[in-house]
Amino acid sequence: MLKKSGATVFVCAKFASVTAKSFTTLLSGQSKDGGLVERGNNKTLSGSVTVILWQKAALPLRYAFRTVSYVAFALNQRHYRYIFLLTHMRAGSTLFGHILASNPDVAGAGELWQPYLVEADLDNVVLRTCEYLRKPILTQKYVVDSICHNDIEVSDEVLSSDCVHKCIILIREPRGALKSLMGREWPQSGAATYYANRIDRLTQYGLFLGKRALFIEYGDLLDRGEPTLAAISKFLGLNVPLTSNYMLRRTTQRNGDPSENIKIGRIVRTAGHRFVLDEDLASAASRAYDSCRDQLRETTCQVDDFT
Repeated sequence: MLKKSGATVFVCAKFASVTAKSFTTLLSGQSKDGGLVERGNNKTLSGSVTVILWQKAALPLRYAFRTVSYVAFALNQRHYRYIFLLTHMRAGSTLFGHILASNPDVAGAGELWQPYLVEADLDNVVLRTCEYLRKPILTQKYVVDSICHNDIEVSDEVLSSDCVHKCIILIREPRGALKSLMGREWPQSGAATYYANRIDRLTQYGLFLGKRALFIEYGDLLDRGEPTLAAISKFLGLNVPLTSNYMLRRTTQRNGDPSENIKIGRIVRTAGHRFVLDEDLASAASRAYDSCRDQLRETTCQVDDFT
């Protein structure tokens, strides 16, 4: 973790390094992609002068923004707590992530694509969220990351860290999830393999976390949204309860669900996909889902525990 002792040296060195590098690039004739600006006749080898100069002028601004985020994080008196949304694709994770991040206690930008191998990796949750949202300082107490893929590893060391506040495990029944993946041009066999492997990993997370995780299903959000959100609010200890309405953010449609539905700003049931599933693949996915649900119901917290 970044410590306040020595933070001044760190951020000053960082600022001096990246800003000097950026301005050197700006003053030289080299563009971001290696093209050269011909000063004599205002011609360029890659794009217009205006575009290239803007790209180069933006570099020191971008680095300065990152440096401000480093300074704010290193010197901030508050200690952030982290919430992991452990889920799979097409399970309503983008929808639920928007709901969480609309709460005044929670900041979130969707999937950060950040692996968590050691506890120090948690620092990147704040820094990446600042960058994604274009906010140099986060004032919220909690910061959330949505993790949907097995190659984004979360180690036992990180999951057991005191800095991790709580985890939510969100899954969707297989037929709806598979058809939704196919609607995103996934081949059915690839969708089934991804789903089964991811469901197995989520089961392992639940077994490890126990009562530090809350198990919910996508259907809970659709069919009984208010009591489900009330239970989640109690589980997380939020001062202001979650609601079915949410705010759009800078990363809406860019990070996670790209559809128009996510712009509605509230929980709605959308039309399903009319794909025909291979019954062998669907049955295998259903077995994985049933096993996961049975084990998570035994080991993790449930919505009914808070209603």
